Amino acid sequence: MASCITEQWASNAPQIKLNVDWVESTDTTVKYNWSLQYIAAYAASVSSARSYSAKIGSATVASGTYNINGVTGTKTIASGTITITRTTSSQTISFSCSMAFNLTWGGTYGGTKSASGSFSVGAKTSYTVSYSANGGSGAPSSQTKWYGTNLTLSSTKPTRTGYSFSSWLSSAQSKTYNPGDLYGYNASTTMTAQWTANTYTVSY
Repeated sequence: MASCITEQWASNAPQIKLNVDWVESTDTTVKYNWSLQYIAAYAASVSSARSYSAKIGSATVASGTYNINGVTGTKTIASGTITITRTTSSQTISFSCSMAFNLTWGGTYGGTKSASGSFSVGAKTSYTVSYSANGGSGAPSSQTKWYGTNLTLSSTKPTRTGYSFSSWLSSAQSKTYNPGDLYGYNASTTMTAQWTANTYTVSY
């Protein structure tokens, strides 16, 4: 769980806290539950509700007003879920919360108080497509394929004396591909060069 909580500007002053809890992950997304809480050891005596907001990444997940008059303990102001889409690199997701307390507590005034934090989301699953010249030379360098995307295979063809290159054979599927074809299978693979022996005519 990741969380952020506002500072106490005076002893036992109320606080606001945003919790972010992991729920489940897939190859392309990560889902989180979140909750925004008001925390007070002692009740405040106010005549109007106080405004609050909470943000996760670029999304404002909660905003509005909450009547803190007479409230003690830990109370949930708002809650929900948010799904973060994975990218081809890991991400640091920031989150924050704030409340306009506008209170004098223990002789000390506290206006709008805020807190922030962050958590990490890993990259999409990646796969390696490597190439074997299979007795020839000039095989392309390995490529990286990301989950749920199509990879354009290298257009480079290896060479072999006495043979002509015919296709690539995928170890993951036992399927042949031509240079420049799209590879969409979600698995690492070795593309092995397939050769056709050259034939020559001897005439008399």
